[in-house]
Amino acid sequence: TLSPFDRAITHALFKVNPLDKGATQVSILIDEDRVSFLDMSWLEACSQEGKRVKEAGFPQPRINYNPVCDAAYAAVTRGSSSSSSRPTLARTPSRAAAAPSASSDAL
Repeated sequence: TLSPFDRAITHALFKVNPLDKGATQVSILIDEDRVSFLDMSWLEACSQEGKRVKEAGFPQPRINYNPVCDAAYAAVTRGSSSSSSRPTLARTPSRAAAAPSASSDAL
């Protein structure tokens, strides 16, 4: 599903790094109890057990609600299927490389 408002979303999975102090930006409402934000190890445990396991024993990322983060992602990925819509990047020479230095004049 691509809509953060889809009521069918029950879990959002992340690779949780316990040393990471930053928060992950999500566009799924976090005020509701309908979505669990968990480490991917939860899904692996469900697969191993062959059933849905309780979420309580698994790492949870720090989450911040950001309603525009999906819009930003869409803007970045828009046109990724066609090269004509991508901006063209050009290499610009450095001013330091273009201007002679005082030390090179002394040699």
